[in-house]
Amino acid sequence: FADFTAANLKAAKLPRVFADQTRFRSADLSQSVLEDADLRRSDFEGSNLIGADLSGANLTMANLANASMQGANLTGADLSYANLQGANLTGAKLNKATIFGSNLKEAVFGKADLTGATMDSVIADRADFCDAIKPDGKKGDCKR
Repeated sequence: FADFTAANLKAAKLPRVFADQTRFRSADLSQSVLEDADLRRSDFEGSNLIGADLSGANLTMANLANASMQGANLTGADLSYANLQGANLTGAKLNKATIFGSNLKEAVFGKADLTGATMDSVIADRADFCDAIKPDGKKGDCKR
């Protein structure tokens, strides 16, 4: 597998790339285009994915722990069994995303849009859905 640890891939155009089991730890992928990419089992721990386009991407079993994903487009993405512990998805678009069996502990989904997303069997201890639009269209509670 390829190793892009701490690489600068800012604004990279990689639509439909096959990068199964690729290491992107602490890489800068902000504003990158990874739509419809196959990123199964890839490691993005601590990566910068702010504003990235991951629409339709397969992120099954990906490690996105502590990733910065503010404003990212994950519309229709598959995040089944992904590790999103501590990830920041503030303002992210997760419309029609599949989030099944994923670890969402301490993840921040403030103002994220999860309209129509499938979210089931997740671990969401201390996850923050403040002002997020939940899959059922209801607004997430804010704990103040």
